Formats: sequence, C-alpha cells, structure tokens
Amino acid sequence: MIIPGATGWERWQAPEGQAGKLVDTAEADVDVAFGKGQMKRALVLPVSHVWVMPAWLKGDAELVKDMALLHLERLGIRVDEPERGLQLVEVSVKDDARLMTMLALKDEPSPLQLSSPLPDAILVSAETLPLEASSITVWRELGRLVIGITSGDKLVYASPLTASRFDERAIGELNNVCMQLGFQRVLGRVERLVVWLPEGEGDLAMIEKTTGLPVSREAFPAWVMPETWGSRLEPLDLHLAKRMQETRTRQRVGLLSAGLVVAAAVAVMMVMITLALREQTMLREKVADMSPRAARVLDQKKAWQEASPAVDPSQGPLQFLLAVQEPASSGEVTLMELEFTPKRVMLRGHTAKAPTALQYTQEIHQSEMLMAYDWGEASSPEFGADESATFELKGVRP
Repeated sequence: MIIPGATGWERWQAPEGQAGKLVDTAEADVDVAFGKGQMKRALVLPVSHVWVMPAWLKGDAELVKDMALLHLERLGIRVDEPERGLQLVEVSVKDDARLMTMLALKDEPSPLQLSSPLPDAILVSAETLPLEASSITVWRELGRLVIGITSGDKLVYASPLTASRFDERAIGELNNVCMQLGFQRVLGRVERLVVWLPEGEGDLAMIEKTTGLPVSREAFPAWVMPETWGSRLEPLDLHLAKRMQETRTRQRVGLLSAGLVVAAAVAVMMVMITLALREQTMLREKVADMSPRAARVLDQKKAWQEASPAVDPSQGPLQFLLAVQEPASSGEVTLMELEFTPKRVMLRGHTAKAPTALQYTQEIHQSEMLMAYDWGEASSPEFGADESATFELKGVRP
C-alpha cells in the first residue's frame, strides 16, 4: 500500500485483510512508485484529493447519482466522468429521502511515477481508516491537519483544516464545520472527539472545554490491506494510463494471436508439403513398378502394328486376297492383276466361261467382307472366241 503518512508518503506491506508494516517513506512533494513483483497494490488518496460531503437527496434510488451531480454543481463542483470520479455512500434513509455521503475526485494528479506499476485498488484515507462511530477524528496527512466525522459507523464528512497546528484556530474551524452540518440536518449526535496526534500537539483540556465533547488521544491505527479489489474512484492520469496499458495488452494479444495463426498456417503448409512429397515418392515407386509392364505393352503394340497390314483389308493386300477368294465361283477365276492401296483397289481376272465371270462379279458386290468398298457399276467382261471372258473390278473405300 502507498498511503499518505503524517509528513510524507509511506509504503506498507501486508497480506490481504491484515494489518501491515511500514517499509519506507518519501517526502510529500516527491512522486512515489510501487515495488516490482507479483503482488496486489493499493493506493490510498489523501483527503485533500477528494471532496467528502453529505446531502439529503429525495427521489427514486435509480436517480440518486443524478441528484448528487446536480447538488455538487450547485456547490460549484463539476464531475465530468461520474463513472470514475464519484462515489456515493448511503448513510441513512428517512421517508423518501436518503442521506448520502458524496466522494468526488478533485482535479489532482496521483502521486505515482510514470514508471510505477498501476494500483489494483484506489481508496480514500478517510473511508479506509477505522474511524470511531459517531465521533470526530483528527489526524495529520502529508503535513496537514485532517478531520473526519461519522454518523453511526458511516463517514459523513472529511476535509483538511487550514490551521497548521491543533490549537484554538483549528477548534474554531471545527466548530464552524459542525454548525454548517447541523444546519443541513446531516450531523447526528457526536459522542466524542478522538485525536490521532503525537503527545504535545493539542491541549486536550482546552479542546474538551471548548467543544464540550469527551476528548481522547490514541495511537494512529495500522493500515489494513484490503480484501476486495477494484476502484470506484480513479484519477484521470491513472485512468488514462490504465486504458493505455489495456490497449497495449490487447495489441500484444492480437500480435500473439496473429503469430499463432501464422505458425498454424506454416505447420499446415509443412504437413501438406510432407504429404505431397510422400505422394510423389509413392507415385515414383508405382511408375518404377509399371515401367517394365509398360515396355511389354509397347512391344505388343509394335507387334500388332507390324501384323495389322496382314489382317486389315484397309492396310494390307493379304486380307483383301482372302476376301476375294471367298465367293463360291472364285475357284474358277484366275487372278491376272491386282493393284491395292488402302483407299482404292483394281482387280483383273479371267474365267474359262463367260457366265462364271458375271457370277463372280455379282458375288464380289454382295460380299460382307468387301462391303467397305464402293464397286460402282460393273463393266461388261471381254469375251474370247473360246467362250472365255476377262473382267475388271474397281473399288473405292470412302
């Protein structure tokens, strides 16, 4: 904890919810800083940084904050950001009115250095200290006298005094404050006055005689580390620093997320490359296995290509000769001449009898094996003196 001590800033350490011990001190006008390390940090603002004043506010509970802002504006106090600059404490309720203590931040910078870690909680000294119930308490903060007034166990008023010592002048200021609070009907019965000042400061007999209250001098209590964390009041400089820190955190998270996405993408690419290389290796192995069989297929294809002229009438004459010998009358035909190309053929033959030549010509036109040829109109055979005949057939393949 960084707290406003009697003469300067003090740093205390303690477990959560327990009384702490003083670690070191600093001058009142010197910026301070929290220590490094993994620990919870609380900053306690002095009363001089906050307006602490009570008021009766009438209306619905949902409108209490708006009514408090209007009341502060009538007093010349403007709160620009109520979410971080205003805290309300309900003291009591009577009929439809609520006695509220308003804690409004003044336009004062925090005492923290720019390089200091930010606090996890921001408190106000008058609200944090264990003030006596229904009493007036006087102590010193950063060299100034401070008073805190409670109604029951709730804080209703706190403010620094202009007097430098707790003397008649300070008692006069205290009486004026009590009179004003009494006129506003916000001050209940005050049972005692407690002085948290060292021996020799303040004449208790004179104070008791002047105020008419029982007066006691007590040791300043130890500061207690809070158990719950969070800030309802936040000075502007700390608010901006917190926002900047959150922005940087989001940016770091964004960069980290982007890095993870890139790493994931690289990992996916590496996996895909690995799978592709593995597939490539498998394909190469399959190609190596199939290469001998492919060679055999090529050899078979080459053999078929070499044999095709002998079996395909469109490529070789041997198959054509077999086809022209298919007709029944071919046994009485003597082939004299054959001209063959894949697209055109010419056949010249001789028969001992003229009717045989006509029959053979007719059978060639009707042969299924030679249906691919267009033979045109058959020309008349040439007849010899001995009843022999010579004929000629011409076929064209479309």
